[in-house]
Amino acid sequence: MKSYYREIIWARWYFWIIFAGTIVFLSSLLVTQSVLGLVAGWPPMLTYTFLILIVFFAFITLNFARLSINVDSEGIRVRYGIIRETIPWNEVISSEPTTGKLRMYGGFGIRLGVDRSLAFTTSTGTAIRIVKRKGLPFVVSTKNPEKLSEIINEVSKSAHDTESSHS
Repeated sequence: MKSYYREIIWARWYFWIIFAGTIVFLSSLLVTQSVLGLVAGWPPMLTYTFLILIVFFAFITLNFARLSINVDSEGIRVRYGIIRETIPWNEVISSEPTTGKLRMYGGFGIRLGVDRSLAFTTSTGTAIRIVKRKGLPFVVSTKNPEKLSEIINEVSKSAHDTESSHS
């Protein structure tokens, strides 16, 4: 399998402050209530509620901390934690640089845009939009939108040309 492009994008600093800060805050409340015997809230929150919230925020933090993009001879593979999107070359029509806008996707993560595109975004900013034969257009954050889009268009064209010559 030939690799054409590989990129890993880590979550921005504010993501870490929000989610890691929430975990630290909830953990401190859990310790305060369980170990020191001081009540957190009225009525006091149950210990397992704190644990569930801590596990939930830890999962979100770990899952959305890293976005990886791999373009190889089989297609485009994007992974956001345990959630993956694979687009085989025969499904790709074109790709173009774009911008992930807050008003379009309402934040970062895995989002459905108001333009009916599926997006894997790490923040607002540079991205590419992949138009597919079937299904929703796919938008993914990238640090190199021009380069990635060019690679996708070139490999897609050669894959379609190879497909046509075999028909």
